[in-house]
Amino acid sequence: MANKQEIEAIQTSWRTKMYVFGTLLGTLTGFVISYLYARSASEGAIIDQTGKPRPIKTGELLSLTIAGVALIRQITELNREQK
Repeated sequence: MANKQEIEAIQTSWRTKMYVFGTLLGTLTGFVISYLYARSASEGAIIDQTGKPRPIKTGELLSLTIAGVALIRQITELNREQK
């Protein structure tokens, strides 16, 4: 049977792996999102008269924020026991 130190080492190991995976996934996701937004702006979909992308509207930002919070909530509920 594993002692307390071995159990703590195993817990630390998988947590560290999850932190690294989450960091890499977040970085990659952020890069892809910014790339898609820049590509969309350069194709003329959202460029104003100054040649810059128009500011994101508050409603659009709020909608994206709510969707992001819902996604985060679903992720945090993945490994919980069902009641």
